[in-house]
Amino acid sequence: MEQNRGYIARHDLGLPNIFVRPTSPTEKSVADIWRKELNLDAVGLDDDFFNLGGDSLSAANIAVAISDEFKRKFEPAMLFERPTIRDILDWNDGAQHEGATLPNCLLALKSSGSLPPVFLIHGRSGLLFPKPNFMAGFDPAQPVYAFQAPGYDGSMEPLEEIEAIAEEYLRAMLLVQPSGPWFIGAFCNGSWIAVEMVRLMESQGLNAQSVTLLDPGALNGEMREAYKANKGLVSGLGLPVVSPVAAQLKRSYFWFSRRLNCLWHTGRWKDFKSRDAYASPPVAKWITQRRADQAKKLSRRVLREDAENKYPELRNSQDLHSVCENFSSASAAFALAKMQTAFWNHNPKEPSDFEYDLVVSASRHNELRDPDHPINLIMKNARVIQSGETHIETVGAYSAQNSKFIQEKVFKFGTTENDLES
Repeated sequence: MEQNRGYIARHDLGLPNIFVRPTSPTEKSVADIWRKELNLDAVGLDDDFFNLGGDSLSAANIAVAISDEFKRKFEPAMLFERPTIRDILDWNDGAQHEGATLPNCLLALKSSGSLPPVFLIHGRSGLLFPKPNFMAGFDPAQPVYAFQAPGYDGSMEPLEEIEAIAEEYLRAMLLVQPSGPWFIGAFCNGSWIAVEMVRLMESQGLNAQSVTLLDPGALNGEMREAYKANKGLVSGLGLPVVSPVAAQLKRSYFWFSRRLNCLWHTGRWKDFKSRDAYASPPVAKWITQRRADQAKKLSRRVLREDAENKYPELRNSQDLHSVCENFSSASAAFALAKMQTAFWNHNPKEPSDFEYDLVVSASRHNELRDPDHPINLIMKNARVIQSGETHIETVGAYSAQNSKFIQEKVFKFGTTENDLES
């Protein structure tokens, strides 16, 4: 055993299971991956990843190492159904394993259960890794699936339009659940993917049973800039603009600034937020690296604040959105950069009559007092429920509040169906 590395003693964790020592070379190899990543002096075959203190960061690193070890793809979210070393070895030994035929943009957080499945859409990062306390809000019989950005694993070309992403997610959902009912939950920016999925479903004669949107807002990009310009606000000052010309000047300033920033870093006069920016290899490389650096910087800040016991709810929220997820592969960074471009350029105009459930923060609830807010214009029949003061509190994973709300929708549907049958 390695000495003087400051490893945490396993027996100090108070685990509920007995220690089963790894014996075979493969068992020892996987256990060593876990031990080093989780900073433990020993890991047993039946020790639960989450009981050992695992989070989205360690899950991402362990998934990469296991994928390299077995030469087959292991996703971080697979740890929800395979949280022990023994589970992972069983997965590797099986010629066929559950979930192997799932589309690459869809992961099973919990594939077993008798209830209709719930499909969760990530936030702005393009990835989802919920905390165990969030998952605890679901019934043991509740299957739960989560989407991830198309192309994250390098299996396909990343998509850069929300409509195209929604089409891919709908295709994946219908493979798992060909006929209704369909229950969808979406976090933050991912709510706009859900809206486009609902549009597509309605165009195909399909109706979602329930769609819960957690604190969506005007997307940071074309949607927000157009909204602010139409409201006549000068950035940061709240002063009325004298004329539409002045509003257009404001938007032109941001357009010029983005191009100037791109020119400085790449030598190319491009709007790096535009879709055609990726046609230039130097610009595409810079955008991708910029996105990865932003995530890693946030990761370091979250870990530092967590170590200092500051804002514990922040880390839990970021674990949920998985902003700190794995950027070790070029395909992941590229796919998530394109996801940001898709969100930036999305600005739907057509209203929807679907009855969305909006769980919003107090700050978002205040924004929605404006009848011209994009949410009010597009989601005309939304049921608004206030939960939490801030965005982080509302979408956070430090409680089961949101998952219980979605679960109630499933139970309510089951009760209604039974009433109809009787």
